[in-house]
Amino acid sequence: RNTNNIALNSFRIAVNGGLTVQNMVDGVSDVFTDETGINTGASINESYDATGDFYSPLLTQLTPVYSGENSGDLKTLTAGAATPVTDVYALEWNNDGLKFFVISTYWSCIYEFTVSVAYDLSSTVAYSGNLYRFQTPASANCVSMRFNADGTKFFLLGPSSTGQVYEMTVSTGFDLSSTVAASGNTFYVKGQDSNPTGIEFNADGTRMFMVGQTADTIYEYSLSVGWDLGSTVAYTGNSLVLGVSNPDFLRFSGDGLKYFSGGNNQDIIYEFTLSVAYDITSTVTNTGNSIDVTAQEASLRDVAFNSAGTKMYAVGITADTVFEYD
Repeated sequence: RNTNNIALNSFRIAVNGGLTVQNMVDGVSDVFTDETGINTGASINESYDATGDFYSPLLTQLTPVYSGENSGDLKTLTAGAATPVTDVYALEWNNDGLKFFVISTYWSCIYEFTVSVAYDLSSTVAYSGNLYRFQTPASANCVSMRFNADGTKFFLLGPSSTGQVYEMTVSTGFDLSSTVAASGNTFYVKGQDSNPTGIEFNADGTRMFMVGQTADTIYEYSLSVGWDLGSTVAYTGNSLVLGVSNPDFLRFSGDGLKYFSGGNNQDIIYEFTLSVAYDITSTVTNTGNSIDVTAQEASLRDVAFNSAGTKMYAVGITADTVFEYD
């Protein structure tokens, strides 16, 4: 782990679609108001940490557009919408890295964003205008989301009051403008933890994992048919004390030989290895590697990675911003 020189990108969309790109090469923010690519705004110096030798963005709030509230990045991207993003609890990328999705618990919505260069938040990022609002009070304020492999389903973890995982179908993969509907399939996980906060799946969807804050533990469930909560779903009896206090998320590496977890209590992301992919009964080791993201997000809720695992992204409810780490 390189504790210094962490490259960090974030993005902002200003009033009337003007784009602010935070350029971590020269340590300033460049402002563009149209497609010419000419910097027409004043550059703003970044915050430089001389001890750690890295830059981080000055999280000055932008001029409010929609509601008169101070606006962070995602909220400003959606400022023209009736429900601008705030209180971000989950992040998912599509398979090619040209779209990402976030949950706003404030509005009980999932929002879709496009990226002009795959997994690159310094490229042109835009709100697609597509969102999905949770349809029932029971599924309102969902706190975790994961897509299946082709994006034709996503799964939502409801608030602790419900303890349910909800299965949703998408007629066109990773496209919230297509028909999105509740399949009617749900699964109750509160029997293992009274405060479930995150879900994750293995690569083929035949195992689901839940983390909760009552016991700070990972719980494993089997699905007889991958990605199908209508098949036989059961708690396997396998669990693992996470090694993280008050976890908000669980994220596996692409090969299932690592998992990452953290949460609002410390705003630190921790790395663990597994001797057998996606098997929490195998040998699990804390690598000692961690990243403290408090300077960017003081209320961490989820992380995601690009397909190669060479970039990490973090979101939370304080900055309402997606942060990129190399």
